Amino acid sequence: MRVEGTVPRELNGVYLRNTENPLFESIGRYHPFDGDGMVHMMSFCDGEVEYRNRFVQTDGLRAEIDAGAALWAGLAEPPSRSLRDGKCARGRMKDASSTDIVVHAGVALSSFYQCGDLYRLDPHTLAAVSYTH
Repeated sequence: MRVEGTVPRELNGVYLRNTENPLFESIGRYHPFDGDGMVHMMSFCDGEVEYRNRFVQTDGLRAEIDAGAALWAGLAEPPSRSLRDGKCARGRMKDASSTDIVVHAGVALSSFYQCGDLYRLDPHTLAAVSYTH
Protein backbone atom coordinates (compact mmCIF):
# COMPACT_ATOMS: atom_id res chain seq x y z
CA MET A 1 0.00 0.00 0.00
CA ARG A 2 1.32 3.42 -0.89
CA VAL A 3 1.29 5.87 2.01
CA GLU A 4 1.83 9.61 1.72
CA GLY A 5 2.76 11.87 4.60
CA THR A 6 3.57 11.06 8.19
CA VAL A 7 1.69 10.13 11.32
CA PRO A 8 2.27 12.47 14.26
CA ARG A 9 4.54 10.79 16.85
CA GLU A 10 2.22 11.96 19.63
CA LEU A 11 -0.72 10.00 18.17
CA ASN A 12 -0.66 6.76 20.19
CA GLY A 13 -3.42 4.19 20.65
CA VAL A 14 -5.58 1.75 18.72
CA TYR A 15 -8.57 2.06 16.40
CA LEU A 16 -10.82 -1.02 16.39
CA ARG A 17 -13.59 -1.87 13.92
CA ASN A 18 -15.85 -4.93 14.00
CA THR A 19 -17.62 -6.12 10.88
CA GLU A 20 -19.07 -9.22 9.24
CA ASN A 21 -16.88 -11.48 7.10
CA PRO A 22 -18.39 -14.80 6.03
CA LEU A 23 -16.01 -17.74 6.19
CA PHE A 24 -18.39 -20.24 4.55
CA GLU A 25 -21.08 -20.09 1.87
CA SER A 26 -24.50 -19.25 3.31
CA ILE A 27 -27.34 -21.67 3.85
CA GLY A 28 -29.73 -20.18 1.30
CA ARG A 29 -29.75 -16.44 0.70
CA TYR A 30 -26.93 -14.29 2.02
CA HIS A 31 -27.57 -11.16 4.11
CA PRO A 32 -24.68 -8.70 4.71
CA PHE A 33 -25.04 -9.12 8.50
CA ASP A 34 -24.59 -12.92 8.34
CA GLY A 35 -20.80 -13.02 8.33
CA ASP A 36 -18.58 -13.96 11.24
CA GLY A 37 -17.20 -11.17 13.39
CA MET A 38 -13.81 -9.93 12.28
CA VAL A 39 -12.08 -7.21 14.25
CA HIS A 40 -9.75 -4.89 12.35
CA MET A 41 -7.12 -3.00 14.35
CA MET A 42 -4.88 -0.08 13.50
CA SER A 43 -2.27 0.64 16.14
CA PHE A 44 -0.52 4.01 16.27
CA CYS A 45 2.74 4.33 18.22
CA ASP A 46 5.60 6.83 17.84
CA GLY A 47 4.74 7.67 14.22
CA GLU A 48 4.36 4.03 13.14
CA VAL A 49 1.11 2.34 12.10
CA GLU A 50 0.39 -1.39 12.28
CA TYR A 51 -2.69 -3.13 10.84
CA ARG A 52 -4.03 -6.50 11.98
CA ASN A 53 -7.31 -8.37 11.68
CA ARG A 54 -8.66 -11.51 13.27
CA PHE A 55 -11.91 -13.47 13.44
CA VAL A 56 -13.62 -13.39 16.85
CA GLN A 57 -13.29 -17.01 17.95
CA THR A 58 -16.93 -17.65 18.84
CA ASP A 59 -18.31 -21.10 19.64
CA GLY A 60 -20.31 -20.86 16.39
CA LEU A 61 -17.28 -20.05 14.25
CA ARG A 62 -15.27 -22.88 15.79
CA ALA A 63 -18.15 -25.34 15.21
CA GLU A 64 -18.41 -24.30 11.55
CA ILE A 65 -14.63 -24.59 11.08
CA ASP A 66 -14.83 -28.12 12.50
CA ALA A 67 -17.77 -28.93 10.19
CA GLY A 68 -16.19 -27.23 7.18
CA ALA A 69 -19.47 -25.49 6.31
CA ALA A 70 -22.14 -23.10 7.58
CA LEU A 71 -24.39 -24.61 10.26
CA TRP A 72 -26.77 -21.70 10.88
CA ALA A 73 -29.14 -19.97 8.49
CA GLY A 74 -28.75 -16.24 8.19
CA LEU A 75 -31.15 -13.34 8.58
CA ALA A 76 -32.66 -13.80 5.09
CA GLU A 77 -33.76 -17.38 5.79
CA PRO A 78 -36.19 -18.92 8.29
CA PRO A 79 -34.46 -20.19 11.46
CA SER A 80 -35.73 -23.70 10.69
CA ARG A 81 -33.08 -23.95 7.92
CA SER A 82 -30.32 -23.96 10.56
CA LEU A 83 -28.63 -27.30 11.09
CA ARG A 84 -28.08 -26.67 14.82
CA ASP A 85 -29.78 -24.90 17.67
CA GLY A 86 -28.39 -21.47 18.36
CA LYS A 87 -29.06 -18.33 20.32
CA CYS A 88 -31.06 -15.14 20.16
CA ALA A 89 -34.72 -14.33 19.85
CA ARG A 90 -35.01 -16.57 16.81
CA GLY A 91 -33.54 -19.49 18.76
CA ARG A 92 -31.46 -20.91 15.92
CA MET A 93 -29.05 -18.08 15.12
CA LYS A 94 -25.28 -18.18 15.35
CA ASP A 95 -23.64 -15.75 17.77
CA ALA A 96 -21.37 -14.07 15.22
CA SER A 97 -20.07 -11.39 17.62
CA SER A 98 -19.97 -9.06 14.64
CA THR A 99 -21.78 -5.90 15.66
CA ASP A 100 -20.07 -3.95 18.37
CA ILE A 101 -16.67 -3.48 19.91
CA VAL A 102 -15.76 -1.23 22.83
CA VAL A 103 -12.65 -0.93 24.96
CA HIS A 104 -13.10 -0.82 28.73
CA ALA A 105 -10.41 -1.18 31.39
CA GLY A 106 -7.83 -2.18 28.78
CA VAL A 107 -9.88 -5.02 27.29
CA ALA A 108 -11.77 -4.99 23.98
CA LEU A 109 -15.33 -6.34 24.30
CA SER A 110 -17.00 -7.75 21.17
CA SER A 111 -20.71 -8.58 20.98
CA PHE A 112 -23.59 -9.45 18.65
CA TYR A 113 -26.45 -7.04 17.96
CA GLN A 114 -29.30 -9.13 19.30
CA CYS A 115 -27.86 -11.57 21.78
CA GLY A 116 -24.94 -13.81 22.45
CA ASP A 117 -21.88 -13.94 24.58
CA LEU A 118 -19.50 -11.10 25.36
CA TYR A 119 -16.02 -11.85 23.99
CA ARG A 120 -12.99 -10.25 25.62
CA LEU A 121 -10.05 -9.54 23.30
CA ASP A 122 -6.61 -8.05 23.80
CA PRO A 123 -6.96 -4.70 21.94
CA HIS A 124 -3.34 -4.82 20.71
CA THR A 125 -3.09 -8.43 19.48
CA LEU A 126 -6.83 -9.25 19.04
CA ALA A 127 -6.20 -12.56 20.80
CA ALA A 128 -9.14 -13.96 22.75
CA VAL A 129 -8.83 -13.37 26.49
CA SER A 130 -12.11 -14.97 27.62
CA TYR A 131 -15.84 -14.85 27.06
CA THR A 132 -18.98 -14.76 29.17
CA HIS A 133 -21.94 -17.06 28.55
